[in-house]
Amino acid sequence: MAQADVFTVTTAHGQGADAYVQGSFPTSNFGDSAVITTRDGLGNAANVYKDYFRFDLSNSGFDLANATSVTFSFVTLTARPGTGFGFYVLPDGQPGDASPATTGWTELGITYDNAPGNPASGTTTGFITASPGDESGNFLSSVGTLSLDTTAGGTVTFSIASLLAAVRGNANGLLTIALVRTDAAGIVQIASRENTGGYTFPTLQINAPNLSPVPEPGIPALTGLGLGCLVFISRRRQSDH
Repeated sequence: MAQADVFTVTTAHGQGADAYVQGSFPTSNFGDSAVITTRDGLGNAANVYKDYFRFDLSNSGFDLANATSVTFSFVTLTARPGTGFGFYVLPDGQPGDASPATTGWTELGITYDNAPGNPASGTTTGFITASPGDESGNFLSSVGTLSLDTTAGGTVTFSIASLLAAVRGNANGLLTIALVRTDAAGIVQIASRENTGGYTFPTLQINAPNLSPVPEPGIPALTGLGLGCLVFISRRRQSDH
């Protein structure tokens, strides 16, 4: 019988990735940065920073379709009161959700102008959330918001039923979470998978049935003990003759 357990995966695992895009540099890539910058554009798309995180859920050894909870977490490097985050997912079956070897977004190729579900530069600070989507047919689905005071080196955690539904329904083993700021509090930076400061990489923690549980050691141990006793008794009887 499968047992409940925790599957933990970061953006550094498998085909995972993390990157930010910036409205004022619509064709520039920042995928190798040690930090992921977040900022609302105050109504000016040129000043906005948006963020993308991909998690590789394939070959997890867990029954993710029957997961019971999921938590997305990341470490902030900036202390900022009144910080608001909007969380989105890239639904299965869209071009940007495919493997990065085909049509999926890549960490060293993503820009403001080609990011999945992101409108053309200079038009809006939000995401495209309905079909027909962007030029490639991508749109994002909102899964919730969070407001808090961030701290330098503190961990932000986000857990909600709509994110759990996205994990349960995931079919291709790749899950992209997009992030946008919902406040005007200024820049907040997040530790990326390239960070060298010892900070935990962006992480997804999923409670789900473990399909390969470790067997309990009781029966093999007792079997070995029983065999050992039989050998001892046999030798003792031989010595009595």
